[in-house]
This record gives sequence, C-alpha cells and structure tokens, in this order.
Amino acid sequence: MSSEYWKQAWAVLNGSQPEDIAEASADASHVLLKVSPQDLAEPAPASNAVVTHAPMGDYDVVEVAIFDQPAARIRWVADADESAGMISSVKALPGKHFDAGEAQQQLDAVVRQLRFAAADEAWNAGADELFTVVKASEKDALVEDGWEVVAEVTVS
Repeated sequence: MSSEYWKQAWAVLNGSQPEDIAEASADASHVLLKVSPQDLAEPAPASNAVVTHAPMGDYDVVEVAIFDQPAARIRWVADADESAGMISSVKALPGKHFDAGEAQQQLDAVVRQLRFAAADEAWNAGADELFTVVKASEKDALVEDGWEVVAEVTVS
C-alpha cells in the first residue's frame, strides 16, 4: 500500500492527514499495524450486543447497539485495486453503556467485535491486507489478536 493511499484513507476515516509513515518520529504517539483479515479469529460477541453495517459513501460503518441503543462504532474503507483497506479507531458513543459493573470487560468485548466485523467486511470488499493506526497504549491488544506492527507514527 502506498504512503499516499494510507494518508488519504486515514483522512477519510478521521478527518485529518497524519505525517508520512517514513517521517515517523522517535516520540511516536501512535502505531501503524497491519493484518490479513482472514487470519483473525472471530471473538466472542459482547453480551446483549447487536452488530449492524451501513455504507456511508466514502466509507462504511459497523456499529454495536446494546439493548437497542447505539454504543460504539468503527469506520472502514477498502480498495480492491490496492487489495488493501483501513479501519479507524473505535468510537464509544454517548450513553451509560460502559459505566457500571463489568464496564471495562464489556467495552473490550465491543472493541474486539467491531474490529473483527470491520476487518471481515473489508476483506469481503477486496482488502487482502488491512491497516489501522491506534494510540501506542492500544498496540498490545491488537498484537495479541494477530496484528503486526508496521511503524510508530506521529499523528498531528
């Protein structure tokens, strides 16, 4: 995947362009990861959660609702010509879905479910390789799920 494609995909999903991968600094705050979507194992579904998919024009959305209330979503794009795709970070939506009891476990399950669903949809749209940029603090969870670190980057 070209550096220019990566920058354009990130801008569509997140509203701003990061620096070029090759210009990543030693003080990187984010990590670029990649995975072959068909290598991901489907996680256990979050309890009481329903996954929906919706095309939105330049990108697509996968959303999880808990008890019929939208709780979190993720955006993704795929380019069959590049055989590549990109997913955004997971955005928790306003509400009290992750406030009580086992909230962190529920949020972690939703995040894994959304990433898998977006990767699966991107693979079905022609992406043999999928990329994402996450905060450095989120890297270990993705590596544990099978993602590979490509580079450390600074996103401005």
